[in-house]
Amino acid sequence: MEKVLLIFSLFFLSAQANAQTLHLILVSDYADPAFGKVTLQNEVEIQEMFTNVSNKLGYGFKILYLNNGLSNQHFNRMDVIAGIDSMKTYSEDITILYYNGYGMYQTGKNSNFPSFRLTDDTLPMDEVTKHLKDKSGRLVMVIADTRDTQNQMKAYSRPLRKVEDYSKIITQKLFLEQTGIFKISSSGKNMPSYPYFTMAFVDNFYKALDISKEEAIPLINIKYLRQKTQNQLDSMILKSEITNPQKIMMTYERIDKSVKTYPSSTFEIPSWKQMKTQLELLTNSAAEGDRKKSAEIIRNIFTSNAIIEVKTENRNINVQNNVIVKMSLEDYIIQTEKYDKTMKRTINFEVGDFKRTEDFKKFSSLKIVERIK
Repeated sequence: MEKVLLIFSLFFLSAQANAQTLHLILVSDYADPAFGKVTLQNEVEIQEMFTNVSNKLGYGFKILYLNNGLSNQHFNRMDVIAGIDSMKTYSEDITILYYNGYGMYQTGKNSNFPSFRLTDDTLPMDEVTKHLKDKSGRLVMVIADTRDTQNQMKAYSRPLRKVEDYSKIITQKLFLEQTGIFKISSSGKNMPSYPYFTMAFVDNFYKALDISKEEAIPLINIKYLRQKTQNQLDSMILKSEITNPQKIMMTYERIDKSVKTYPSSTFEIPSWKQMKTQLELLTNSAAEGDRKKSAEIIRNIFTSNAIIEVKTENRNINVQNNVIVKMSLEDYIIQTEKYDKTMKRTINFEVGDFKRTEDFKKFSSLKIVERIK
């Protein structure tokens, strides 16, 4: 009995270790009285936003908080880098590093992204990105909300934070569809930083969730969120009391990680959406040659021990509806050969319904809904 319990415990701990997680590294300088209280308010907003994101995605949430408080503990170059390097991440994880504090541009450096001013030294945003690039995970965002206390702006009312039925779908589109590393800074080289960047970024996330019809959801991703934030900040700066408002552009860059591309082959599928096309060919095509080609493509992008979970919805009242079956990939391919090709099926799944291997080269599981017309 003890042996069984031990095996179960090890299995449970292993499953926990590999659970999908959103990691938030919050590096915050609130010791300066010029913007300390504002920075603390930003910390609350950011933590609430990414807690909301993790809840919508069904992800676990972990936060590493490094602040320049009364003791100045951990708000230094060594601890920030050590915190990043010590993180345990997996292929489906999301990592957000959010910096609140002074930004500096080093002489002789060409980068348009600032360095963080910490208690012992500066830490270039580009260097932070390099450390995070070595981590597993589908998405990394490095966001720098740098401060410029000279800009005085009016307070603007915030939109109501409505959570509609489609907020889960929208959150998936924002944080699961694209992989890679995103860098966003509230300032650029030789330009002042943007006040109220955090407020605008968070507000536009909640505005994106405030869509009540699936057909009204725009082509939404991190770049969309960034552009909406930019538009709002531009509008605010024009309405402000700044004597000579400047055009202040946020700095943005996306980096694709080589480990997160599918393997080069004659059957390469760069998008999971194209997987849907191949699955529908497999289930619907009357041409044996097309089905065999689709089966070969699907075998190539899945692991050999992949599990397919199929929910069948059939409008025919004589057939049981909403049947859910788990099977191996090979059994699923065999099953599709028996389908009546005159009864067309659509294959539906969300971006959160599949898992990939640690190196992102294969799919390891998939949940689909087959709807028979």
